[in-house]
Amino acid sequence: MLHRELNPYNQPEIDNYPFQDSGREKLKKLANFLKNVSQDRFNLSLWATHEFAEDNCYSQACAIGWASILFPNSGLMIIKNQPHFRHYTQWEAVSKFFEISINDACKLFSPTPYIQQGNSISDPVLVSDKIGEYLSE
Repeated sequence: MLHRELNPYNQPEIDNYPFQDSGREKLKKLANFLKNVSQDRFNLSLWATHEFAEDNCYSQACAIGWASILFPNSGLMIIKNQPHFRHYTQWEAVSKFFEISINDACKLFSPTPYIQQGNSISDPVLVSDKIGEYLSE
């Protein structure tokens, strides 16, 4: 049985969610999933557009927005266009969800490192590859 509480945004917060994958396993699944996300639906410069939904072909999200779709019962949610996981928000939510440091979360999912290397921020395969490199370290 799931224990649910309402967070300040009146969204269910799942303390004992049934999703048992480790952070590394979630990263692997996300990397594989991102290979199939269209570039016109991907944008690292925002968590998610206001109308973001998997079936809304005009909406966009970053890897974390897509992770909230990939792991629907995990407790990772986009609320008010920001990631939330348990009582954490933004980069701390990403860090806790994937069980990585905030610094590593920013290296993987922030647009800054991609821009600094002259790469596109709308290519989900680049993020997938970067996750793969991270996991092989």
